[in-house]
Amino acid sequence: SLEQILTYYNQDERYPFISRDQLVKQVPSLKGRFLKYEQYKNVKLEDILSPDDVKNFIRKDAFTFASLYLENTGNNKFIIHELPTEAQLFPIFSFCVDDLNHDGKPDILATGNWYAIQPDFGRYDAGLGLTLFGEGKGKFTPLSNSESGLLVNGEGRDIAIIRTDVGKLYLFSQSNNSLKTYKIKGY
Repeated sequence: SLEQILTYYNQDERYPFISRDQLVKQVPSLKGRFLKYEQYKNVKLEDILSPDDVKNFIRKDAFTFASLYLENTGNNKFIIHELPTEAQLFPIFSFCVDDLNHDGKPDILATGNWYAIQPDFGRYDAGLGLTLFGEGKGKFTPLSNSESGLLVNGEGRDIAIIRTDVGKLYLFSQSNNSLKTYKIKGY
């Protein structure tokens, strides 16, 4: 079966991201090499895999895990803009762009979290839904949940807008939870 060995760079050296227990669970043949946790501390990728082993691997690189948006500048050119810190605190599964405060500038709603994580890392559950008001020129101001009234406590997966007789409704779907509905007031 295919298994992944996630690594990260520190001072140009590649280290395994996973714990010793997870590594030997994924690749049982390595248990003999790392019988004790002491043997695994500060181990680099080349300490785990021989050059011959690496030849059989498919390498995939990721250079950013930030929540961001791409600005289309035309001619197939894009500029990457990271969203504010509040958008980096949890994995975002869905964005919704709309003019929430009717100022003519795009705003963003976001939802996410992820509970099905290896126990070593703990759940990624810092998100309660996020509202970002657009200031124009690609800048966004985050609102606290008490300011926005948005509270999506759980694993948010998608956001949709529906138009009704009472105005726009924003629907937030969640894994193993009920649908949440919000209406913008005061604008």
